[in-house]
Amino acid sequence: LNDAGFLVVVVTNQSGVARGYFTEDDVAKVNDKMFFDLNVAGAFVDAVYYCPHHTDFGGEKYGIDCNCRKPKVGMVVKAQEEFEIDINESFVVGDHKGDIELGKNAGAKTVHVLTGHGVEESKKLEEAGIVPDCTSDDLLSAIQYILKA
Repeated sequence: LNDAGFLVVVVTNQSGVARGYFTEDDVAKVNDKMFFDLNVAGAFVDAVYYCPHHTDFGGEKYGIDCNCRKPKVGMVVKAQEEFEIDINESFVVGDHKGDIELGKNAGAKTVHVLTGHGVEESKKLEEAGIVPDCTSDDLLSAIQYILKA
């Protein structure tokens, strides 16, 4: 994707912060490790946006009904503003129902991957009547689809 000129932006819910499982510093350390590993492989992520909130946990600081928690579009809007992204020409790839809902809510094309939680989340998508633009076996096949689209 980098070589093809795509921006690569990660948007992720990290309610573990609100739940007290880990801190925002821990999230930053994981992101740094991801950046390092990708760099070693000759790739990079342009930006990471994360939502530490959850309405049921986290008190005043994190226990809020924010606009950034997927499937709401706050993180996508922030990326659009910072990078001047044309969302209609963009793809949201994910293994959760909320990822595909996010893409639909934002107006992007959606790719559901069956790795991770993808298989069990497929059932939730079907029950909700949400149809991704593409379903891929894994991230590599999702990227191949995007490059051909």
